[in-house]
Amino acid sequence: MIKRIKGSLFAKVFILTVTVLLCVSFLVYGVLAWYMPQTYSNNLNAALDEQTSDFIYELEHIRMQDSGGLFDQFLQNTTISMVELYTADGVLVETPSNQNSFNDEITGEALGGTSYESAPIISNSYYFSFADDNSQYILTVYGEASQIAELRQSFVSVLPILFCVILLVSLATAWGYSRIHYKPGIKNQSDF
Repeated sequence: MIKRIKGSLFAKVFILTVTVLLCVSFLVYGVLAWYMPQTYSNNLNAALDEQTSDFIYELEHIRMQDSGGLFDQFLQNTTISMVELYTADGVLVETPSNQNSFNDEITGEALGGTSYESAPIISNSYYFSFADDNSQYILTVYGEASQIAELRQSFVSVLPILFCVILLVSLATAWGYSRIHYKPGIKNQSDF
């Protein structure tokens, strides 16, 4: 069998073409599967940063006692999982809220709920001061990034179907390419 392949120009061109097409196809798939979730994560992080910066701007212009409504409104955003407020010394402070049960429900889901257990979380910390207080506070915002896990899972689930398609297209393309290059080779050999 190996002697037959070595003696056949068609087989050599066919095998080489299939190999190159499969390698290039899976290289492209691998690059997409690796970088697309990272790019999406960066976009989510940038959106979280922009929303939080706007929120902090509003917090800096209001007293801490009056900021409960702002915290409640911010926590209603579906991309925000949890918010923690610390003093500059790192002491956890309860976030002001007009709806403490709502805030506790979100915190419970973010820390131990079934929908968040395997989902990636993005977070950022920000320094700021309330309008009535010169003390520095640290606001840590956790954003839900379950879309990243879903994107990774979709790449894994589509792999078997994609493998079949890539294999069939590679075989068909290699066969056509080999036939095109094989026939002129036969004609040239018969001219000698």
